[in-house]
Amino acid sequence: MAVAHKILVIVHYLPLSGSIYEEHRHDRLQQEARRLGNAVKAIRSMGHDSQLQKAESPVAARA
Repeated sequence: MAVAHKILVIVHYLPLSGSIYEEHRHDRLQQEARRLGNAVKAIRSMGHDSQLQKAESPVAARA
């Protein structure tokens, strides 16, 4: 069941992103999202609140 769900998620997002499937990229993005969620939970468990926004890409900053 988990494999079928993963395939459905990939098939759903491929046309939206206009890219080809890269298995390791998908896994890396899931891992990054998990780490971010854990970091936010840790901040909140210490009694703080956080508001995060995506930083500008270092590549775009050089251009």
